[in-house]
Amino acid sequence: MPLPDDFSPAQHLLEMLLGTHNRTVQKTFIGVPDADLEHPLGGMKLACLLTPDDTVDMILLRMMLFWFEFKGNLPAPLYAIPTEDYQSKILYPYRPEVKLIFREDYSVFLAENKFQRAKAEISWRLINETSASMSQSKAHSIALRIKEVFAEGQGFIWERGITQVTYRDPPHGVRFSLFAASQAEAIRVIERVLEVAEITFNEELIGVSKNNKNYPLVPPTQEVYGKPTKGIRRRPITEVRFQRAELHIYGLRSPIILVDLRNSGDSLV
Repeated sequence: MPLPDDFSPAQHLLEMLLGTHNRTVQKTFIGVPDADLEHPLGGMKLACLLTPDDTVDMILLRMMLFWFEFKGNLPAPLYAIPTEDYQSKILYPYRPEVKLIFREDYSVFLAENKFQRAKAEISWRLINETSASMSQSKAHSIALRIKEVFAEGQGFIWERGITQVTYRDPPHGVRFSLFAASQAEAIRVIERVLEVAEITFNEELIGVSKNNKNYPLVPPTQEVYGKPTKGIRRRPITEVRFQRAELHIYGLRSPIILVDLRNSGDSLV
């Protein structure tokens, strides 16, 4: 069917963005009223929502504010090694890896102190699978379990902290190390992960390392390279929320996104 004579690509694009982008913003700011600058997150929500009168520059700035500043999707500096080297030196080389990623919610406290949001990752190896045996149907089954256990509502939340809790079960491809607010909180998270992995929890495999060192909420400023620089948060006590799950398969350059609460549209479920 041909397009109508008065069809405007620019207007059509804006209408599509208004529908999809604003719907995502509304889902993210559940409970935050529209145009309420008294609410701690009201100003951020107002700034992220597109309006029919926005110019192209305003549209880009609002979307960049939401996805990069609020959602924290800017790439961070990191140390890395080639995938082939990493896969070949681990305990179970070349076995598919499932990774769960959790991230601290945006807050005024983080913005005012210019802190990066705390992050946590938990992963395990599918020791009974290989790159050749792994299939889309198997990945989809794992994704459904993750969605059921971790993606309900706005995502599963747990509290990070200074207590290091390990859970090692090498025959099942499991080597967890969590910094949690308590041993009980770490076990709560581990039990959920093992539920997804379909592995029986064994309390005897738990290890705990308590640290009595004081980690300040706001680290003091220190001199770095001749300039006063805000200190880095270490082992912050804060809540982290499930964000997405990835499946890494040796031979694929990019991970398969199993579940993604960022509404990116490219996950299996």
